[in-house]
Amino acid sequence: MKSLFGKVVLRISVFFIVITAVSIAASILYLNGSYNRRVQSELLNEARVLESLYDSESAASRYAAALHEISGIRTTVIDRRGVVLLDTEADAAALGNHLDRPEIQQALRSGTGVNVRHSATLNRELMYAAVYSARHDVFIRTALPLEGVSLIASGIWLPLAVMLAVSFLLCLAAALIVSRSVVAPVIQLKKDTRSIAEGRYDEVIPLKTGDEIEELSRSLGAMASDLKKSIDDIKEKNTRLQAVFRAVPGGILAVDKTGRVIMANPAASAMFSIKGDPEGRHLIEVVKYPEIEAVISEAFLRGGLVEKDVHIQKGMEGVSLKVFAVPVSSEGADYGVILLAQDITNLKKLENIRSEFAANVSHELKTPLTIISGFVDTLKDPNIGGADAARFLDIISLETERLSRLIGDLLLLSELENTAPAPEAPIDIREAVLEAAGLFEKSAKEKGVDMRIDAGEEALYVAAGKDRIKQLVINLVDNAVKYTPAGGSVTVEVSKDDSRAKISVSDTGVGIPPENIPRLFERFYRVDKSRSRALGGTGLGLAIAKHIASLFGGHITVRSAPGKGSRFDVYLPAADAAM
Repeated sequence: MKSLFGKVVLRISVFFIVITAVSIAASILYLNGSYNRRVQSELLNEARVLESLYDSESAASRYAAALHEISGIRTTVIDRRGVVLLDTEADAAALGNHLDRPEIQQALRSGTGVNVRHSATLNRELMYAAVYSARHDVFIRTALPLEGVSLIASGIWLPLAVMLAVSFLLCLAAALIVSRSVVAPVIQLKKDTRSIAEGRYDEVIPLKTGDEIEELSRSLGAMASDLKKSIDDIKEKNTRLQAVFRAVPGGILAVDKTGRVIMANPAASAMFSIKGDPEGRHLIEVVKYPEIEAVISEAFLRGGLVEKDVHIQKGMEGVSLKVFAVPVSSEGADYGVILLAQDITNLKKLENIRSEFAANVSHELKTPLTIISGFVDTLKDPNIGGADAARFLDIISLETERLSRLIGDLLLLSELENTAPAPEAPIDIREAVLEAAGLFEKSAKEKGVDMRIDAGEEALYVAAGKDRIKQLVINLVDNAVKYTPAGGSVTVEVSKDDSRAKISVSDTGVGIPPENIPRLFERFYRVDKSRSRALGGTGLGLAIAKHIASLFGGHITVRSAPGKGSRFDVYLPAADAAM
């Protein structure tokens, strides 16, 4: 591509050359015409001089000869009939009749005649001028070869050529100077626009030319400043948007109308197991779950919001999602669909637990009430004997106690759930464990279960309520004794594990299948429902124990194997006695 500087130089040079050439050509034409008119006038003057000298034929002949010798002018005298009487370059007798010559005919009509033509006698181009002398009744004609005129005119070509060359050089120099002064600011503007295009807005240099280019430079600088400010604002907004986009806990996935992913936040990548950068890739390639593709496709087809609960299989367990897909359009043009996905797996589990809890509460309350109601109706029969009535009353009493324990545990669990952690005075945890475990020594012995309690010799303090810790230990030991058959053993230990106090309750009972352990601390959850009810359990003991441990910043772990027994370890933060 030719540079602007080269184009300007070329055009200015061509313009000046054309103007100079046209001027010189016009000058040459003007000079030739002027010279021809001057020659014509001279030929007519010389003819008139010869006319005045014609009174003396000899004088006229001598003058014509001298004129021919000095100026190369040919002189011819022709009578009225066209006969040549005298010619300075040819034998007059040998010449034909000249009456039909154009200049003679003009002179015959108007007194003078001029003509340029080829001379057959001399075989040359001549300019003829004729004057009619009425006094002598002859035509006096003078002629000059045109090559003579050309030779004279050719003398100006060399100066003109030199003038043309000098003019060209001057024009070229002027073109270079003018072009540089005009093009230099344009080149700077070009550099400025390139700097703006490359994002280097501070490199724009204002020009001081005092003309429209300076105004353009100022406008370009202002545009660069505004553009930089706008881009900085866009970057800042985009940074904030990206921060929010990445921080949103829900998955966000944007797909264009061709089905290619525009963007996906980290939550979406984790939720849909997206590997690598998804942008620019097709949705089918990125998301391997047909349920999600179906929601997006439905949003495209309906052209409106689609809200659904979907379940996708991810790993061993499924994931429940609430998804919203909404098309994005502007002025009738569709751009794509934005999908928002929220993991509601835990919410679903909580709903199931709540539903199951309500069912379990209803069932647990209904069972003893049904038994009590049934035996009350039986006791109304007057035929019931005293022994049977006493036995029925014992059953009603047991079910009433069971119902009372159930209601008490529900109230305790509700209290624990609504109790905020509060500072507690340090207690020696051994005392609470010994008191709680000691309550079961008699029942264990009666059942044939060997019970061992090892609280250690050194005091071990925790910041917790003593009654709460006793309740926790009671629930764990109660279960251990209940589910350990005769000949088995239950061991209660207190120890220090790094910076934590540890209470361990282990037994050699029936054990717990691995698949039941994750739900062991749920309310009313029983591994063996019929056996648990038969043993008088409410199904809330482990849930209460877990909440007590959490209340004091601790937790409970379980290890168990069917037929070999179970071990529950309670970890609580140790405290100083002087807290």
